[in-house]
Amino acid sequence: MAGRKERLLKQDSPNRSMAEKEVAKRPSGLSTLTPEEMVEYEGQCLGIVNGKVKFVSKDANTVIKALLAEKTQDKVFTSIPRSDIALVK
Repeated sequence: MAGRKERLLKQDSPNRSMAEKEVAKRPSGLSTLTPEEMVEYEGQCLGIVNGKVKFVSKDANTVIKALLAEKTQDKVFTSIPRSDIALVK
């Protein structure tokens, strides 16, 4: 059984490498925002369409529903945490 597991780990899936390349090309939602916008939208959820903030709300459900209604494929949901809270892992 160990030999089979090693074979599976050594195989390089073309689909996996292709997906990694696609992710590398597409910026995340937060990378499209300037530092000033990060401060402005602090503590809110954002819907980014074609690289521009289109939907803003404290309610994530509202933003997600609005994004789902958009026809374009270039849409990102993100949220910006408040700066006065600490994230603990």
